[in-house]
Amino acid sequence: MPTVFQTIKFREQRHIKDLRNPWFRIGLVIGTLISLLVVAGSLAGVWAYTNLTRNLPSIEALPSLLEPPDGILLQPTRIYERTHQQVILTLENPAVAGKQYLHVGADDYPEQDRFSQYLMDATIAAYDPGFWEHPGYILSGWSDGSHPTLAQRLISDLIIQDEPASLRRNIRERLLAAQVTAQFGREKILEWYLNSVQYGELVYGADAAAHAFFGKSATNLSIAEAAMLTGMNETPAINPIAGSQMLKQPQVKVIQAMLSHGLITEGEAINALKEEIQFKAQPVVHPIAPAFTELVLLQLSSVLPLDRVRRGGFEIITTLDYGLQMQTVCASEIQLARLQGIQELPADREGTACEAAQLLPTLKSSEGNPLQDIHINVAIIDPHSGQILTLVGDATSGIEPSYPAAHPAGTILSPFLYLTAFTRGMNPATLLWDIPNEGGIEASDATQNNPDHELSTPYHGPVRARMALVNDYSAASAEVLQQVRVENVWLTEKRFGISTPELKIANEVTLNDLFTQQITILESVSAYGIFANQGLMAGQPNLTNTSGNNADGLSSTSILRVMGVDGRKWLDWSTAQARPIISPQIAFLANHVLSDESARWPSLGHPNSLEVGRPAGAKIGKTENRDGAWAVGYVPQLAIGVWVGHSREITGTVSADMPAGLWHAIVQYASKQMPVQDFAMPVGISLVQVCDPSGLLVSELCPAIVQEVFLQGDEPTQVDNLYQKYSINRETGLLATIFTPADMLGEKVYLLVPPQAVTWASSAGLPIPPDTYDVIYAAQSRSLDVRITSPQIFDHVGGLIRFNGITAGSGFSYYRLQIGQGLNPQQWIQIGEDVDHPVNNGYLGTWDTNGLEGLYVVQLLVVRQDQQVERDILQLTIDNTPPQVQILAPTQGEKFTYHSGGSIMLQASAGDNLVLDRVEFVVDGELQRNLLQPPYVILWPARLGEHILLIRAYDLAGNMSEAEISYFIHR
Repeated sequence: MPTVFQTIKFREQRHIKDLRNPWFRIGLVIGTLISLLVVAGSLAGVWAYTNLTRNLPSIEALPSLLEPPDGILLQPTRIYERTHQQVILTLENPAVAGKQYLHVGADDYPEQDRFSQYLMDATIAAYDPGFWEHPGYILSGWSDGSHPTLAQRLISDLIIQDEPASLRRNIRERLLAAQVTAQFGREKILEWYLNSVQYGELVYGADAAAHAFFGKSATNLSIAEAAMLTGMNETPAINPIAGSQMLKQPQVKVIQAMLSHGLITEGEAINALKEEIQFKAQPVVHPIAPAFTELVLLQLSSVLPLDRVRRGGFEIITTLDYGLQMQTVCASEIQLARLQGIQELPADREGTACEAAQLLPTLKSSEGNPLQDIHINVAIIDPHSGQILTLVGDATSGIEPSYPAAHPAGTILSPFLYLTAFTRGMNPATLLWDIPNEGGIEASDATQNNPDHELSTPYHGPVRARMALVNDYSAASAEVLQQVRVENVWLTEKRFGISTPELKIANEVTLNDLFTQQITILESVSAYGIFANQGLMAGQPNLTNTSGNNADGLSSTSILRVMGVDGRKWLDWSTAQARPIISPQIAFLANHVLSDESARWPSLGHPNSLEVGRPAGAKIGKTENRDGAWAVGYVPQLAIGVWVGHSREITGTVSADMPAGLWHAIVQYASKQMPVQDFAMPVGISLVQVCDPSGLLVSELCPAIVQEVFLQGDEPTQVDNLYQKYSINRETGLLATIFTPADMLGEKVYLLVPPQAVTWASSAGLPIPPDTYDVIYAAQSRSLDVRITSPQIFDHVGGLIRFNGITAGSGFSYYRLQIGQGLNPQQWIQIGEDVDHPVNNGYLGTWDTNGLEGLYVVQLLVVRQDQQVERDILQLTIDNTPPQVQILAPTQGEKFTYHSGGSIMLQASAGDNLVLDRVEFVVDGELQRNLLQPPYVILWPARLGEHILLIRAYDLAGNMSEAEISYFIHR
């Protein structure tokens, strides 16, 4: 027997021998790898199982959703008005009245509480033939995304409906289907399925479907009816009343499945195929606010799946003011009836008197001319919260069936054109010329010719921007558009939540680009509401299809809260978000203009429908073809808009008083319990008395004085020069000079018109100031020996003036230079000393004019030795005040995105106390252009990089002012 020592030694020798054997080493490696693979597989299995079961929903959710009496989905979703008292819509087919929860199981429930056996058999045969054998799932359907068992359908529709399609989802679906089958049993699965599956539009559950389509309970269905209902399960979007023939093929397939599985006999199948099913007529329902509730569901779809909402179990508390909605609807119906010439007006709704309709003003434009195919949209919004209080769609015969569509905007968008100008240096007092221009705006343009009031001329000459905006003076608006460019206006509209065309760079800009835009009533009212809210946009972010094309904007909302019937809070929008769109100061400029009642009188007359007895900003919108019209406005607490128009191409029949009258009535009714408020003036606003229409400081010749609003720092500093007094020769009509005989002198005040307005002024009968001096007398009085040769008569000069000339002739003693103020000086002041030597085409003297302004006369006196005096007289205009110049666009440091072939608008404002000579545009040291008359705007071909813009303004005396900014163009 070996000793322990010998045994150990033997083993060591054997181990060394094994290590030298290559097969041993290979086996060792393979064994190690197999061990590692087993461990890795185990870990992978653990990870896969953990991943599959992570956050796996509990199957206990099914009874909470479907089990009576408190199953969440057994209650339809209801939409309430803002107080949560009045139901305005139930998301359930009204034909399902009388439905009940039915059961499966012959031994446990009486027949009147059980589903028809035919329906159960049809459902199983069509959708889950192995229902009574498999464990709740089958392995087929992995790749096509189908759910081949009833348990899988329940899990897919109600438990994991939010999970994206994937292999993981398919496995989890089967795990849960097995669990629910094991725990609740097959009969309960069939029961839940038949009580929850969708059979039609807002029809969930077989008993609801039987009542809706057959007028009977699902406890007693024929084979044909059961097969028809089962077929509807696959095509719930088909209306069985209108599409019964389309449902025949699914019914046949179900009957064949029942026959093939031995659930019915061949004779029963033949009889079922022959049976004519009588469908129940659907009830006619008039919803309270269909356009509004459609919007509610549209906005809700951005945060909750609509399929889930339609299944039931929610209470949606909306922003709707029920009483105001009813008044708005009835007033709209009555206005519509008046437009259509209907003598019998609609009755009051729900026994409530239509107080709003009693406030409708007389409708003049459609008397004796009833309108056809006419529709009305109305919206009321709280501008401080963005909550939609009222929404009326396209009303027809007392029904407003749809969410309001977009319509041509017309001039309802013109405030955003002028607002863009206000942000670029213009103000409500800016002088515009409403005259024919090279843009070709014709006098027949509907936005120029006011259809409601006769005008002596389709153009209005010089007007303040305020007047042009509120009265829709299209030629003046075209001048503004030319200066600010249409793409900048679209950017403004986009910030206000208005859907705009695709931004483009174009050399040709027309009002038609703006006025043919499509806009909805909600977009218009929400945008105007920003003015009422002092430049703030209020609402909720990123709501589907309700925030224009501005991804960063807020939407007016129709929803306050969404609650589950179990008390769970799903959504709370009762607190609004707010974002600044424009400054309070710019908003106040718009408010001051749009609420100016007297400014509207030239086009609307007085009184008019936009006057409501309290401060209200409002605007009429007209389209070129008169196929629609708008009235949109606001008081500080509410924003209200009305559109009246045709849905088809019918032109020339809609006038502004149609929407304006309804707007008037609704505003007065909606605000009657609200305190009267004015639009608060923020700091940074100045009130200045200016001359109308120039918008400059008041002069003694100013024909009308008005108080205007300005941003602090933008107040006018120049005295009005639009009206000037001229001394003329009454006989010739020319400008008088010092040489004009006194008995022919006269004075006359003229309106100064720019060169482009001369033709209009002449056609309008306005006197044009003469531009030629009365020089015939000067030629008779001048001597060749006594003459000032420099400067020239009538020159504009300033600073130090050097006089050259001739003082010659026999008997010369001395000469003297004198100056006098005005056309006929009352006193003369000598320049320098008497000079006792003659001058021949040389220097005569110097006059320092610094501090002087206006018309002066210079006379050269030559005294002979015999005391005879000869003289030469020179009339000069002294101008020592430099022009005013301001760069309106771009702004300092502004950044632009480069577009190949694009251009940048360079715009300046310039003026002078007397006469402006020219304005120079210099970019990066290179002269781009000289402009001799306004508007001072050029298009500069864009180049990448940083650029310096220098603008110089010169007057006739050579005085110069300049302004400089830098801007950037990047890719």
